[in-house]
Amino acid sequence: FIVNSVPDPLNPATVLASAFSGNGTNAYLPNTILASGTYHILISTWPNPQSAQFLLNLSAVPYVASAPAAPILLSPVGANDIPRSGFTLDWAISPSGGTPHYYDVYLSMNQANLLNGHCFQVSGTSFDPAAQGNLVFDYNQQWFWTVKAFNDLGSALQEDPASFSIRNTPPPIANFPFFEDFESTTFPPEDWYISNQDTNPLTWTRDQQRNHSPGGGASALHRFESSNFAHGWMISPAFQLPERGAYVLNFWYSNSYPTYMHSNAVWIGTSNDPSHGSWTEIWSSNNASADWVNTELSLASYLGTTIRVAFVYQGRDADHWYLDDISVLNAFPDTSPPTISHLPLLNTPNPDSAYSVTAQILEEDLHDSGVAFAKLYFSTNEGATWSPAIPLLPQAEDFVAQIPAQALGTTIRYYILAQDHEGNSVQSPLYSFTVEDPAWLRYGQDSTNYTSFTGTSFTAYLLFANPFFGSGTILRLLATDVTAFSDSQADLVIYSYDGSNLSPVHTQSVNFAARTLQTFDLSSRLVLIDTPYFFVAYENIPTTNSLLFDNDSNYQKSFVKIAGELIEVYGGDWLFGAHISGIITQETGSPVLSISLDASARPVLNWQAIQNAYAYRVWGSTDPQGNAWTELALVFNNSYTYHGNEDMMFFRVTDDDGIVSAP
Repeated sequence: FIVNSVPDPLNPATVLASAFSGNGTNAYLPNTILASGTYHILISTWPNPQSAQFLLNLSAVPYVASAPAAPILLSPVGANDIPRSGFTLDWAISPSGGTPHYYDVYLSMNQANLLNGHCFQVSGTSFDPAAQGNLVFDYNQQWFWTVKAFNDLGSALQEDPASFSIRNTPPPIANFPFFEDFESTTFPPEDWYISNQDTNPLTWTRDQQRNHSPGGGASALHRFESSNFAHGWMISPAFQLPERGAYVLNFWYSNSYPTYMHSNAVWIGTSNDPSHGSWTEIWSSNNASADWVNTELSLASYLGTTIRVAFVYQGRDADHWYLDDISVLNAFPDTSPPTISHLPLLNTPNPDSAYSVTAQILEEDLHDSGVAFAKLYFSTNEGATWSPAIPLLPQAEDFVAQIPAQALGTTIRYYILAQDHEGNSVQSPLYSFTVEDPAWLRYGQDSTNYTSFTGTSFTAYLLFANPFFGSGTILRLLATDVTAFSDSQADLVIYSYDGSNLSPVHTQSVNFAARTLQTFDLSSRLVLIDTPYFFVAYENIPTTNSLLFDNDSNYQKSFVKIAGELIEVYGGDWLFGAHISGIITQETGSPVLSISLDASARPVLNWQAIQNAYAYRVWGSTDPQGNAWTELALVFNNSYTYHGNEDMMFFRVTDDDGIVSAP
């Protein structure tokens, strides 16, 4: 009791407030307005006097005896990411007015009609509109709210309402397993919807009387109704199911009054609205039980689509239906990451075109959940920093990405990261190549294996792509190298290749030195390639000789010709190298010839040096009016002496930048 004086039998005290409790329970004194003065706490035991131990908590605030001022709205004020449930409206007493006794809280999505919207009377300065007011909020909504304060001397409305916006609709759940055990006090959980299709407000709630979760204490419950036919929907978040996998819906249920069950069912649809036409019933209980029962339903028909799951209760004077531990998962999950197969990029002399990275990324056949993403990362500073992820996009059976063109002298390191729809990821080894001009192209790196073909001479071919094709730059082959097992002779032939036709562009005889890497310099020759591909070939290799071969190379660019038939060689590549550069076409001038005889009466041709000329071709003909011009020589200075024996010869000279000749 709160009393105003020390009581005695002749002068009983006036009781200003009182509260009662039993042993070990709390007693709550009501808020009481007290004038200034001295007051006493009286503890009385009943029915007999006895000792009592207690803990007393008292708090006092000044009470202003005047009409209240407009409350101060605290939160949410202009907030833009409010959840659909689990938030409160908070305000404070204005110090410029009297102490309020209670408040009216107004909410509406129409600011102009706010005072005619939802109204709730509360005693404190905080209010949960979802839990206490049973309001249902949806995503992307904007709401307005204000508060009016009341006491015995008057009232005051906050004329400047606040607003808040419910957060945007969350994306469908795409990471599995999904699990909901209703242990959070927020109900319904995030992106779950409760829809009551009957007139009675009784519907799905969070209940703490039954629980299935180990260590938990709650479940979802729809109680029976006796006043009307109950029809309540509890709708899950949206699930974006992968295209592959053994996905199932798994849940536990229990019933009170199981023999009275009318309908406990599961429906699949695409909306959070029960009236939407997409809903289909996929299960109805025929085993109501007071015990917890596990149910698993296949979602195979919905792979590759986005769905919602609804638990639908129907009945009058029927059962209680409890649900717990609801999950969506892959019943036979893929635990193996994808495999990445990639042929590392070769060095390139091309600084102007992007570098195409092609990889084959595969999942195992048994549990193929599909490739969720593949990304490429590259570095131009030895891995100190890495580029943002570049997606590898599917093209036919491969995944392809482009590394942007880089300046000459740049070494590029790169790797590939891939992940399947079950979250299993794999990272490739670290690869590297260099942009340099000239550049050596090699498929293999090191080997001690020599390969030949028993009983016959053969020709070894190695195919290279032209990194300049389509860019306006012509490829020039400067050198090639090879290692043979024993001493012998062979013919080095360079072929241009357009995908269908082989055309020889250079031929020369070469000598092999046993087990020695030999480089054959072609820089004094104009070996030019303007087709998409070219071959380096060593022809007429004797039966007794063999060439170095890398069995670990997987580029599969090697061929052999035996008895005139070109055959692809599997299981490795020839260890040839191609030293290449690029030549850009450009206009040149025309040589002006002068001719004289030397001391031996041989014709000597001279002409002025031409800017941008790489070399000069000398032509001869006995009939200058015809077209029978024969190339006599390729020279790299501006003079030529003819050693032929014809009685008469006409000459002309063309200068050559490597591509275009000018007469």
